[in-house]
Amino acid sequence: MEIEEGLSIKNPDILFVIPPVLRFLGKSSESFPLGLGSMVSCLKANGISALIYNSDICKATRRKMWYWPARKQFEGIHTSFAKSWPRYDSAVKNKKNDGWREIRSVLEVTHPRIVGISSRVVDIPSSFALAQLAKEILPETRVIVGGPSAITCSDYLMKCRAIDCLVLGEGENTIVELAGFLLGRAKNKRLGDIDGICYRDAETGQTVRSNPRSLIANIDQIPFPDRESMFFVDEQQRIKRMNAFADVLTSRGCPYPCMFCCAHAAWGTKKPRLRSVENVIEELKILHRHYQQKFFIFWDDLFTYDRKRAIHLCRRIIEENLKISWLCLVRINTLDAELLEIMKEAGCIEIQIGIESGSNRILKLIKKSLTIEMIKSAVPLIKNSGIKWRIFLMIGFPTETEKEIAETIGLVDELNPDFVDLGIFAPYPGTPIHEELKAQGLLGDSFMKSDMYNPEINFTGTISKKVFRKIAMDGFALVDQHNERAYRS
Repeated sequence: MEIEEGLSIKNPDILFVIPPVLRFLGKSSESFPLGLGSMVSCLKANGISALIYNSDICKATRRKMWYWPARKQFEGIHTSFAKSWPRYDSAVKNKKNDGWREIRSVLEVTHPRIVGISSRVVDIPSSFALAQLAKEILPETRVIVGGPSAITCSDYLMKCRAIDCLVLGEGENTIVELAGFLLGRAKNKRLGDIDGICYRDAETGQTVRSNPRSLIANIDQIPFPDRESMFFVDEQQRIKRMNAFADVLTSRGCPYPCMFCCAHAAWGTKKPRLRSVENVIEELKILHRHYQQKFFIFWDDLFTYDRKRAIHLCRRIIEENLKISWLCLVRINTLDAELLEIMKEAGCIEIQIGIESGSNRILKLIKKSLTIEMIKSAVPLIKNSGIKWRIFLMIGFPTETEKEIAETIGLVDELNPDFVDLGIFAPYPGTPIHEELKAQGLLGDSFMKSDMYNPEINFTGTISKKVFRKIAMDGFALVDQHNERAYRS
């Protein structure tokens, strides 16, 4: 493999790998992994070399970012994903496909001492296969796994003998201590002295959890992500630095108790922790002025959680004359005319709103803390703001009926937002609804194959599998048509 000039990738202490999922579906994941980027910065500050390898890039779709609000070409993403999901399992098992051959070559070229895998529930099969491949190629390399699945599926992950350790929860401080220990540079006498990990005892083979690690109270202390640490393999099999500067996180956590969301488990708290406005502005200035980035995605679970802070941040963006555009996630009940006006002035071009259902019964069931009446009453406010808006809808909740799903799909025309994302309910581990289904004996093992675009997953208990699949595919087609009209207008 040819390596881009100036890019040093051989023999890092740690190689973080984003496992392949979307590439097996003919898509690409081009966002910057902010958590991994921050960990790279922390590791480097402690004399530990680290890189990020994004293996989830499909060469055929490189730079065709289907989620991008400013894109010019519509791709019918819902229907496309739903049709391609069945390919995932077979692609993971086929070690001779282009994806696994590429990963094998990268591991052979880089030869890291530690492989770190960032894992979500949906990519656990890929994470297992990646861990096994790493051990096959580099038997002495230690394999660690972090991310949401490490927290919510730790026992399941540790069944894979190729995985040595899990990082549980916030990883910046844990990874520095763990890497130092595994590299023989730490003062820790025992692995179990490191807080916030799960590992396999060398003598008994039993899974052991160390003490929980305290959360970082002041997240301003976390260094900015190392934006130059990520690489990928291009169409000519060249290893190149991957530039991705749009992604920013200004807070961690969400206070709302939605039954289908694992934010509380992932962040370890129900109380959001906020970066200071000046800390955020400093990062935006670097990204805008040093890297010439003009568009941003704020990945906060709830950007408008603190109204005063949101207004302050917008004012500072205006004062700094950044001339940027951005989008963010909000809730209906946190919006007002003044807030939307200054958000627009500061460059907000799209707000994204989780509405989920058109049924008040379902909204109450999932503890969304919203009603249909509240949602409808806010529509004029949003439309008058001049900011484009996207709604998230979800179908397939337990006990949901065909009539209630129809009410949800009906919101596409009734509310007429600029864009719509429709998903299928998945009982992810770490969510309250997962625990309820498990206690009722209704979970089974299909949740491990769940994804928001997989129409084969049906937890309603009221609709047959065949009928639900048709409802879901019809819903996807409707939403794709709605979005196509919006993108072409």
